[in-house]
Amino acid sequence: LARFLNAIVGGIRVSAQGGADRPALEAIAATGMDALTR
Repeated sequence: LARFLNAIVGGIRVSAQGGADRPALEAIAATGMDALTR
């Protein structure tokens, strides 16, 4: 579980550095949270 969360945070970080906008970053976070709650 910790590795999954770390991967989500890392993905958000890389996406942000690549120029993703806030809605895209929030969508990544929402998808990660959705996966955790299923």
